[in-house]
Amino acid sequence: MPELKRKPSDIIRSEQIVLTCESEETGLDRVFAANGENTVLYASDYCHWDCHFPYSVKDIIDGKDLSFAQKEKILNRNAIDFFKLKNLPQPRALKIAHQGWKNGSTQKAANA
Repeated sequence: MPELKRKPSDIIRSEQIVLTCESEETGLDRVFAANGENTVLYASDYCHWDCHFPYSVKDIIDGKDLSFAQKEKILNRNAIDFFKLKNLPQPRALKIAHQGWKNGSTQKAANA
């Protein structure tokens, strides 16, 4: 493609492209390594026939291939940055829910 001004890999890594993931996706660590940690957004278009409602966020949190900070990026920070959202409250729901799941009680997380 002689007219191509940028390599396809540069376009994929740019702010022009974001990827979405379902809660049961695996290998996101490799996607982050290849594309950067800011390119993946959580696909929250459930409830559809194959979704794991209401546990899809918990599926991501329980996954073993990403750090908690990377999971937070997928579940909130990347969307905030991509859509350039401003003046939002600090996202705490994920940390509260994570603590509740670790303690085995979603009720504690809901009341926090």
